[in-house]
Amino acid sequence: MAVTLALGNEILRMADPGLSSEAAQQKQQAVIDNGAALEKFITTARLHGGDTRVLEKPESHSKATHIVDFPAGRSGVLHAVDTMKLGFLGIELDAGRRKTTDVIDPDTGFIIHKRLGDPIQTCEPLLTIHANKKPALDSVLSHLDQVFEIGDEPVDAPALICEKLG
Repeated sequence: MAVTLALGNEILRMADPGLSSEAAQQKQQAVIDNGAALEKFITTARLHGGDTRVLEKPESHSKATHIVDFPAGRSGVLHAVDTMKLGFLGIELDAGRRKTTDVIDPDTGFIIHKRLGDPIQTCEPLLTIHANKKPALDSVLSHLDQVFEIGDEPVDAPALICEKLG
């Protein structure tokens, strides 16, 4: 959400150059809090032909058969995540595609709980896996230890936005 808010800040300030960053942030938070942002998102999804039922009633969305936490093997600080490997593991769950004809299972994927630079305790969940196929879940679990690098020294979290173009 931080990236979305940062980009929204830029857009609001381009539309109104006199607007402070703090005022832009407050405007965004106000429309989130009063529900106007969600209503606009639902309207946009509908205009693009999307099925808005899950947006209007999130509890109606189906759930994966298997929901499993992947725990940290040690305490420390999250130093790196191999996002390429994590993406390919998501494909194994049918959360992504190898080719355009592959079918995506919208109930599958990962919920990532930690960011680079976060402190971690042994057995604390690094992510939660949502899977509908037990063999795929088992395969993903057997490879996840290669995705996360936990170190002892503190590291700075990378900037959310590296550069502004134009």
